[in-house]
Amino acid sequence: MNIFLWLIGLSTALYLLSLTILTLFQRNFIYRQTAAVLRVDEIASFRLQSDDAELQIWQINPGQERAIIYFGGNCEKVALKAEYWQVLFPNHTVYLNEYRGYGESTGKPQQSKLYQDALNLYDALAPKHQSIDVIGRSLGAAMAIYVAAHRQIGRLVMVTPFDSLLALVQRMYRIFPVGLILKDHYPSIYFASKVTVPTLVVIAAKDRVVPPRHAWRLLEALPKGLGSSVVLAGHGHHHFHAEPVYEQAILRFFNQSTTFN
Repeated sequence: MNIFLWLIGLSTALYLLSLTILTLFQRNFIYRQTAAVLRVDEIASFRLQSDDAELQIWQINPGQERAIIYFGGNCEKVALKAEYWQVLFPNHTVYLNEYRGYGESTGKPQQSKLYQDALNLYDALAPKHQSIDVIGRSLGAAMAIYVAAHRQIGRLVMVTPFDSLLALVQRMYRIFPVGLILKDHYPSIYFASKVTVPTLVVIAAKDRVVPPRHAWRLLEALPKGLGSSVVLAGHGHHHFHAEPVYEQAILRFFNQSTTFN
């Protein structure tokens, strides 16, 4: 009996310790901040003051009338894909956003500030272009749909997005009261109903980081007639940028008429 009680006590202590660590250091687990990328002098860039942070913004194909803002994935070094975006969208100026605390951007990442940074970037760019489209991948999709819900954009692309970070984390840590301790929920599914522009959702069929059902839920929450999807069969969460199906779907989406039939 004493051993049984000892095991219960040990299990309880380990559970409480784990809960404390998750509570205190949750943002360290959520945000996988990337280091600065060196040797990119050939890429135009500028610094954007956004409240208490200074953001590094990479600029591809400067001077075009149409623009695209790209919000990358959590661990993505966006500057390393500069040539990719330059070739894919030669008639757009593409802006690659370094989140606060990532790369050479200052500040510390958290939901409310990343949301505001995204709006501040849009507001700084809007006077310079006739139209702005937004593409977001994974965590970046949460920023992209937030901008789409609060600003006038042309088109929205969300690549391997989640319906909400809360739903995603609850699936991963079912034994913990995630709803009570999680600070950053990223409720993209809430903003879905506020989207008013054509939207493409890219889903990786074998995604283990963001299981496809989370992307499908987000797609289904979009207003009727605005959402379309492409499924990347055989692909997981990473390494599909050179996949022809992915590139063709995005290019076809940007080349179609302004509304879906």
